[in-house]
Amino acid sequence: MVQIVVVDTSALISVFENSINLDAELDSLLGSHEVVVPTSVLDELRRLKKKEAKMALEMSARYRKFSSGRKGDEGVVEAAKQVGSFAVVTNDSRLASELVSGGFRVITLRGRKRLDYRRSDDAL
Repeated sequence: MVQIVVVDTSALISVFENSINLDAELDSLLGSHEVVVPTSVLDELRRLKKKEAKMALEMSARYRKFSSGRKGDEGVVEAAKQVGSFAVVTNDSRLASELVSGGFRVITLRGRKRLDYRRSDDAL
């Protein structure tokens, strides 16, 4: 079964800041998966001036888009709900806490080298 994962801005940028292969890491955790990028994330990446944001925007072209009328994190949460997301990939601790409270699984960067599930005892 294909697991749907929604990614946020922090996750896409961290891929380039830490030289992580997003698809390989998700393959390792989930097996077959589909990545969904909310339009709120694309909008945020376009506004950022970091070179990693530009690279993340280019990479996101290969993933499915979710059109959201909401901005920022609200668009990420909306996408997770609407597409039936298995998990959300984020490094934003506030968003991660909100998602966990809402019953979503969260995948986050561990040790700047790999992705893993956020544990309930992770520091906020």
